[in-house]
Amino acid sequence: MMANGRIRPLWPVLISVLLALFATGCSNSTENGGLSLVDEQGNHPAGWVSSHPGFALPDGGNCVPCHGSVTSAAESGGISGVSCFLPSRNGQGCHVNGPSFTGIHGVPFRTAEHFLATDNSFASVCSNCHGIDPPSPLATAPPCRTCHTAGSPLTFLDCSSCHSDPPGGIAYPNIEGAHPVHDGLTGVTGVCDSCHNGLGTGTLAHYNAANARPGKDALRVPPGDVAFLSNFNAQSGPGSFDNAALTCTNVSCHGGQTTPNWQTGSIDPNTDCESCHVLGTTQFNSFVSGRHGTHVPFFVPAFGVVPTCVACHDTVKLADPAVGAHYDNLVTTAIDTRASVTIGGGTTLVQTYVPGPTTGTGTCTPDPASGCHAANPTRPW
Repeated sequence: MMANGRIRPLWPVLISVLLALFATGCSNSTENGGLSLVDEQGNHPAGWVSSHPGFALPDGGNCVPCHGSVTSAAESGGISGVSCFLPSRNGQGCHVNGPSFTGIHGVPFRTAEHFLATDNSFASVCSNCHGIDPPSPLATAPPCRTCHTAGSPLTFLDCSSCHSDPPGGIAYPNIEGAHPVHDGLTGVTGVCDSCHNGLGTGTLAHYNAANARPGKDALRVPPGDVAFLSNFNAQSGPGSFDNAALTCTNVSCHGGQTTPNWQTGSIDPNTDCESCHVLGTTQFNSFVSGRHGTHVPFFVPAFGVVPTCVACHDTVKLADPAVGAHYDNLVTTAIDTRASVTIGGGTTLVQTYVPGPTTGTGTCTPDPASGCHAANPTRPW
């Protein structure tokens, strides 16, 4: 091929051949799968950075023809000249130590990318490996429902993907128990950490308790873990929860006494005062002033009168915020409401009570119909 006595340059032809070979070598097309990772110019499709993990897993086999070794930095790069070991490319962080095929993130995956996943980020990234429901595209990747039992975490956000807030069902992990009663208390409403301190969403303990995959990490067993904030510790010691009996002890709100069963028990504030208050000084809310030691053993249901404490203390006043609600400020061990303001009236046996100059002193005049102190009705406390 001579032209004007010179050889026609062949470089345009050679470049065309090389481009064809490059495209053919990197195409990775298969007749049975229809998979094409690059176009005829050797370019990956749009959105490749976020979607490529799904094509790379489980072993990087689809990457090797173009990018060389995925296990040896010295042998990586391949015909594309782009190594999988690059720390970054075009401002995009890559695999500085080489790609990992045990997963594209750590396990457990307790980061913002996990907890703040959206429909868009799930579809473009997570769904390459995980399904909402089983089976997942990647067999070794657990579906979301492994941990999120109540529904898709993209639809039922935060706590409600496993249980209501507070729990309100009959099956673990959404067992109602005494949650509604406690959640309604001043200073405690919506504060799960009061009884589950350090065990909330994002903690390892919470992850482990939600994980239902078979094996050593399958810890989803009732009841839920309990850890009280230190300001709920009773005078007698740190609060604790018995996983078998489902009872609490050493909790200041309950005067350090063992509580009824969390799921089946109950406390009636009109009759069960001594479930939380004991005579003496052993607890922050013990009663010991004046003549409690004389009166408390006398007023028992067996006498056919009235239960102990409500013989003198009006439960309506106990529940009245204007007077000083009984269950206010349970987040502290101090007694914020003077008990004397609840004495007398209502269905009590006390007509009047006049507080004294110091705590635990005063005078009491019983209701004449009660028969108490008939000979000398007004008595010092």
